[in-house]
Amino acid sequence: MQYKSKLIILIVGIFFSFNQANAYLSAPNPNKYNHPKEIWDETNIETIPDDWYVFAIRDKLYLFDDIVSKKIIHQAAFLDKFKVLKKDGRFIFVEKYDDQTFKGWGNIENFIILPHALRTNNKITYKALLVNRLKRIKGDLNKVVPLRSPSLNARSFGSEIKILEFANIYSFFPNQNNPEYILIGKHDIFFPKFKYNTPYSAEKVFLGWVPAERVLIWNTREALQPNNKRKHPIYYFNKKSDLKSYYQTNKNDSFPDCTNISSCSDKDNLLVISPDTNNKIDKTQWPFDAFRYAVIEKGDIDDPIHIGIPNAIPPVIQAIEKSIPTGRDVVFLIDATKSMEKFIPLTIQIAQKIMHDFREQEKIQKKEMYNSNFDLHNDLRFGIAVYRDYECQSDVFEILGNLTDNHNNIESYLHNIETTICHEIEGDPAYYPEALFRGIKDTIFALNWNDTAMKQIILIGDAGNNSRAQDQLSPEKIANHLVQKNISFNAIQIINDPPDYAFESAQKLFCKDIRHIIQFISQEELLTAMTYEKQGLLIKDTDYSFIKNELQLVLDRTSDNTCCSYNSCCPISQSRWSLECLQIDDAYEIKFSKEIEDKIQQFAIQLYETKDLLEKIRFKDKIGFLSNPNSHNYSFRPQLMIGVLKDLIQKLGINIAIEKYPDKKQTPELIKSLGINELNKYLNESPEFFTDAYVMYRRPGDSYQNDPDQFEKMILFQKKEIENLLRPLHHLRSKFHCQIHPENIETIWKEFMEALIGNQFSHEMGQLDQSKSFKDLYEKQYGISLRSTHPLLKISFQQISQNLSGFKSGTLEKLGSYLCDCHVNLKKLYHNGEYFSMFGQKYIWVKASMLP
Repeated sequence: MQYKSKLIILIVGIFFSFNQANAYLSAPNPNKYNHPKEIWDETNIETIPDDWYVFAIRDKLYLFDDIVSKKIIHQAAFLDKFKVLKKDGRFIFVEKYDDQTFKGWGNIENFIILPHALRTNNKITYKALLVNRLKRIKGDLNKVVPLRSPSLNARSFGSEIKILEFANIYSFFPNQNNPEYILIGKHDIFFPKFKYNTPYSAEKVFLGWVPAERVLIWNTREALQPNNKRKHPIYYFNKKSDLKSYYQTNKNDSFPDCTNISSCSDKDNLLVISPDTNNKIDKTQWPFDAFRYAVIEKGDIDDPIHIGIPNAIPPVIQAIEKSIPTGRDVVFLIDATKSMEKFIPLTIQIAQKIMHDFREQEKIQKKEMYNSNFDLHNDLRFGIAVYRDYECQSDVFEILGNLTDNHNNIESYLHNIETTICHEIEGDPAYYPEALFRGIKDTIFALNWNDTAMKQIILIGDAGNNSRAQDQLSPEKIANHLVQKNISFNAIQIINDPPDYAFESAQKLFCKDIRHIIQFISQEELLTAMTYEKQGLLIKDTDYSFIKNELQLVLDRTSDNTCCSYNSCCPISQSRWSLECLQIDDAYEIKFSKEIEDKIQQFAIQLYETKDLLEKIRFKDKIGFLSNPNSHNYSFRPQLMIGVLKDLIQKLGINIAIEKYPDKKQTPELIKSLGINELNKYLNESPEFFTDAYVMYRRPGDSYQNDPDQFEKMILFQKKEIENLLRPLHHLRSKFHCQIHPENIETIWKEFMEALIGNQFSHEMGQLDQSKSFKDLYEKQYGISLRSTHPLLKISFQQISQNLSGFKSGTLEKLGSYLCDCHVNLKKLYHNGEYFSMFGQKYIWVKASMLP
């Protein structure tokens, strides 16, 4: 009896385990369903023999006790893994993968229910290209921070994503028509069964939620790039109506404006990006990894095509105001410690002489530019600041006079300099060294600098830095501040016969500190120049060579600081950052009249002519473009038209005015000022903006029918897709020697059809839709037309496998030869093509003309 009881218990246990193992719903067929919404309301779901795994689509996903009361019993986190036990309308009853006590009902829309990204009816995966739209950008211009939930206050998830990286779209929130956030992943598929954090598991594939305003949604794989063989300029129109009007009335390629476009209502907003011109058609080879002009809206080849332009760059904002940096701000930063007391009169004379010569040089320059009717109001401003020792506490740094163009005020500021000794004891290691770094840092951040002016600090002192452990400032940090604020830095060291070894050491320390600052500045600027060169911002190679040589020369001169061990001052001249040495003895006042005055005049001229070594990159050609809209342009890094930038400034200004000054009258001047200031911040980070435009694939007009197309169609392929196509082609060549006949065509065709579908999901094999032809699957899977017109490519798999009596052997031979030719072309492309990587996946841009 005991044996029978145990047997019954064992049988019940087995039955119960069997029931539990089969209690979960089967997963929907991922090859059938392209979008989760196809399943939400479906009662008869086509399934595969796998358990249905789903994942929480966000943090704070609530599970309910039942559908009616909706009493919350559990809270799930982003990407928590569940199995589905029941489905009731738009609710599913789920059980946590690793905790059978964690169960409840949840809205099906709050789960990731398919193991692939969203797809169109043609099986094309929705892609998200990260961009900067022409509007106010919140956060980093060059990166996007993915989130765990579609919410402004959500926590971040994973690494930042760079602008112009693209990913696959898995969900829209709150809906696809008007999304606020988009869920993206590295790959177009993931494997629900895979263990936590293994390759292709959900945790490894999903990147997180990103704001929809930072995304270009691309649901084709087609893009355009200008044809290097084109004969006509390409114009990128803001409005489709203006494009149509232009080509209806213009038989030549005259530049579009309101005189030749009947529909024109705003001459500043006709074109979106800078165009080609008759004599300057850009035929530069595009970089292999540059993102092409995505086709947003497909249409007939002879109709206007709507394209996205993700890498447009703005001309510098100063160009919108039709000027290079507005004015010049110069601050004299003076050592006002006791050791400088007898040299303060000399310091005042140096400053006066520099200011006088600056004004004279400014007048000469303005006269050359304007010939007459000019003044220096607000163009040339001076300020005075002093620094002392850290023991001076609140007086360690003092602004004697903020930046002003008032000559009399500056003179009075200079004569207010007072030296101070602050409770110092002789023999103290910091007796001679001063708060040098603190003085420079406070000058950078405390003065009333004009953001759009050329900024310059002229330091006059005699001893180096000793922070007395009261701050963490270093030459590297000071250099970084100067670079970030784009301030020129020039030091004049007063050298006098030292009364003792301590003062001699302090003088040598000044030399060493200043040279270190200049060394770190040149390192940062050299890296910036290299970045500009990689980004294609340099118009000519010679620009980069010149800039690199100049920066490297400064770097070389400052790398060896041993001279500061032997000499009190080692000058570095003829650059934007300089150290000049002025040797003075106690009788300098007698000799000042000639020798010293001449040397100061040389300093003044040199300091006035100092310029940003990267100015060629930042301003050259971009400013020229504004006065001449026909200047040269690079289509893979096109410049936004000025009308577009003016609109952007207006939008930015209004947005910020409403946010920051809701009670203030929003005058046009305020809006423009706020907008320019905001765009200036963007420009410091070298942004790339996304915009869209309308273009013509072919130049309209009967007389141009035989001319090359304006664009080439490009198709984005993953390397694995080419591998899938190569597999059956290689089999056809190696096993069947390119011969197709009735006995082997079913085997060959099945391999081709499976290759077109791809082998992401093992259950798809053997479930081919036999009513589909090669052409049907090719065009559905790739979203592009099959170029070959061979009749066998158009008939169904079922017909091919059952009856080929209507086809002659010659027809089959031609098909075999055609497919083997495709094998040669694809193999060459596969091995020799230029791939680029995105989140570990290899991609390649393929000309549509190379495909079957």
